[in-house]
Amino acid sequence: MDARRLAAEDYRDWKGWSEVRDPDPLVAEGYALDLARAGVEPGARLLELGFGGGGFLRWAREQGYAVAGFELDDELARRAQEAGFEATSGDLDALRAGWERGGFDAVVAFDVLEHLEPDPLVETLGALRELLRPGGVIVARVPNGGSPFGRYYQHGDVTHKTALTSSLCEQLGRLAGLELVRFDNAARPWRRGRRRLLRLLSYGSRTLIERAVGYLYFHERLPLDPNAVVVWRACGSSG
Repeated sequence: MDARRLAAEDYRDWKGWSEVRDPDPLVAEGYALDLARAGVEPGARLLELGFGGGGFLRWAREQGYAVAGFELDDELARRAQEAGFEATSGDLDALRAGWERGGFDAVVAFDVLEHLEPDPLVETLGALRELLRPGGVIVARVPNGGSPFGRYYQHGDVTHKTALTSSLCEQLGRLAGLELVRFDNAARPWRRGRRRLLRLLSYGSRTLIERAVGYLYFHERLPLDPNAVVVWRACGSSG
């Protein structure tokens, strides 16, 4: 039995991607924080790799971004198109052919890259680099492979293949012509929903633990949240 193949075939239903809908308010706050930290402001032209249920597409459009999406799943792309989004699907060749080189200010990939092994990762990052303007960025959220708490997400999906760490992301970026700008904890949203004070207290406690553990073992602060955000910058010309 090929468990990964069977899981991939069932993935849309397992994730509950039955329609394009708005994201949870806390998730949306996280999008805003992560893009702001990467310097990607409303008005920028964005491509989302692996848009899944389309929550980010809807949010980004409402915030004033010019947004497009790419998926492996033809059905998800069809639904996004019906919802009025510029979306397509296919393999890396289709990704390269779908848009002009240098046409995007940023590419976002939330919970996508961990599904790839190193060789396809480098190929994918290289293809995305071609679509970025010089100085454009890739913003990716991944399970934090450098944290024991990242195991909860990394090993929570049979289709996950690569645990990404800061040093690995730097190496992968170099191979793809990208500069690693940031590898840090994913956004810590707290302004929306209930239990705001508890969230702030928990985030403060995490920061103290990170500093203590990092300096005890590695003489530097280490991001230890379950999810990390990676930012790469395109080096040189896209052509």
